[in-house]
Amino acid sequence: MTERKPDHLPISVSDALEYVAHDQAITFKRLPNTCLTGLNLRKSIWIECDLTTCDFSGADLTDAQFVSCHLAGAAFSKAKLEQTTFVSCDMTQANFDGCGLSQTQLISCAADGLQLRDAQLDRAVMAQTGLAGADFEASCVDQSLILDCMIENVSLTGASLTNFVMTKADLRSVALTGVQIDTAVFSEANLSGKDLSGQTLERCRFSNGHFIGTSFANATLKQSMFVECDLSKAILSGSRAKLSSFMKCTLDGADLSQSNLLMAGFSGSSLRAVNFTASVMWSAVLQGTNCQAARFERADLRQADLTHADASAANFSAAEFYNTKFHGAEIDGTLFDGARGKVLGTDQERKIAEVYTPKIVVLDHEATYGSHQTAMQSTA
Repeated sequence: MTERKPDHLPISVSDALEYVAHDQAITFKRLPNTCLTGLNLRKSIWIECDLTTCDFSGADLTDAQFVSCHLAGAAFSKAKLEQTTFVSCDMTQANFDGCGLSQTQLISCAADGLQLRDAQLDRAVMAQTGLAGADFEASCVDQSLILDCMIENVSLTGASLTNFVMTKADLRSVALTGVQIDTAVFSEANLSGKDLSGQTLERCRFSNGHFIGTSFANATLKQSMFVECDLSKAILSGSRAKLSSFMKCTLDGADLSQSNLLMAGFSGSSLRAVNFTASVMWSAVLQGTNCQAARFERADLRQADLTHADASAANFSAAEFYNTKFHGAEIDGTLFDGARGKVLGTDQERKIAEVYTPKIVVLDHEATYGSHQTAMQSTA
């Protein structure tokens, strides 16, 4: 048998203030289209109330709680929203323009069309909330989390995101023009096909992301990290990616020409047919990469490390080397026409030592692989 909820009864503003003054929760009440501007509603608790299109402008809602309330079209301009919590509320088209949201939480809310232009989000949390069409234009978001939210057609135009975390976000329809991102974590983000040319994304970590065909041309990616991301055919030409890292990524067919990749890391990545033409790759780490048919013409590869890389059919014409490591690298069909400088080739004794393990190679005087007998000591 379905439990019947109480009817929503109308309540006056004065009665609501009495509830607040006596630390009583306001439950199942109707107060739509009401002016509550400038009121002291600190620590107020609203449960399953109808507050549709209410005006909370300038109200003090510090430590207030809204649970399963109807707040569609409500206005919160210049309201105090420190540690305010919204749980399972309908906040469609609510207006927070210019608000300071410090430690504010939106949990499992419906907030399509939420207005947050010029807002200040400090340590705010939005989790499993629908934000389709929300507008964060010119907002400042610091130390905040957007976790598993629906953000279709959201605008982040001109926004500043610092110390920021976003998870499982499809950003392909999000407006990112002029966004500034510094020290952020994006997990399972999808930015495939987006144009991020000239954008600033410093000290960001992208894990398990999709950037197929994404343009980072002339973008600033200093100290950013991509882990197990797909950047196939991405455009990073002219990018400033000093100290950046691409770990176990797929960059097949990507364009990184004329980029600053000083001390960048590519260990374990697939770099087939990548264009590194004229890039600065001083001390770059390409250990164990697959860079078959990659182009390194005129690249600065001084002190770069291509240990155990597969550089077969790659083109290093006119490249600059100095103590560049090619130990154990595959260079069948590789071009070095016009290249200059010193390279460190394969050290055969080291290569044998690296390849040999008793589990793979068994010498005549050793125990059979898989045997529990103690191996005989070599007398060589």
